Amino acid sequence: MSENQTPHGNAQPIESVLIDGTAYAVPAPVAAELLRLHLLLKEGENPVAGQSRFGSELWGFCTHEHVRMVLANPRYAADGYEARYLYTRPHVPAPPPPQVNILAEIERHAKAHIIEIENLLARRF
Repeated sequence: MSENQTPHGNAQPIESVLIDGTAYAVPAPVAAELLRLHLLLKEGENPVAGQSRFGSELWGFCTHEHVRMVLANPRYAADGYEARYLYTRPHVPAPPPPQVNILAEIERHAKAHIIEIENLLARRF
């Protein structure tokens, strides 16, 4: 089996995808889906709030301007003061649920229960 073939022998283009500094060889459709999700998650990368704290204290909320000021001045970090931006991520829609014929499922379950009841009755009499 060559490097660009699936176990079934179908040639499929392979692309390299970099995730957290590690390169992975994946089929082209997988790479395209990863890129789509990455771009979707990168939307709205503007900070929505800020937090700051001294040392091991709990994080408290602060303004964007305060975070910018703290991050711009290394003197704050030397004194043990930290600040960070908070972001939101857009909702990644889930794939649609499979289409199920509800009436056929109800009928299938009903038949199974009828057979079970008939078996129980046959054992009693």
